[in-house]
Amino acid sequence: MAAQLYDEGAQDILDCYFRSATEPATFYAGLGNGARPTGDTTVMTGLTEVTGTGYARQPANSDSTDFPSLGLQSGEMAVDSKQLTFTCSSGTWSTYNFVFLTTTLSGTGGKLIAGWDVGTARALAAGESYKPTLRITLD
Repeated sequence: MAAQLYDEGAQDILDCYFRSATEPATFYAGLGNGARPTGDTTVMTGLTEVTGTGYARQPANSDSTDFPSLGLQSGEMAVDSKQLTFTCSSGTWSTYNFVFLTTTLSGTGGKLIAGWDVGTARALAAGESYKPTLRITLD
């Protein structure tokens, strides 16, 4: 799935590459519901996150193990994450229809890096999993 890179994500990339800022050691993927933020200036406070027993954002370290693929994909430079796993431990989670990548484990204090549509909205029930691989492209 291809991402929308938000301004905070683009700023972070440029800051690290051209101004020697320290990149985040870990990113966190979460599941969102409702309208996926689409504006470049969207921040973490602009989205609604899934709720339910056992729901947690999934970590992806800033390294070649958790982002193993880097290269041209359909004419654009892309990096792909490892497969992430969200598993509902009990009950049913609220519906999700997009994935987001942030710099914080929980709450709204981190930077919103990117967002992906997942197609049809879904809700996970006990024992079910959703396993996305995230792709970020720069053209």
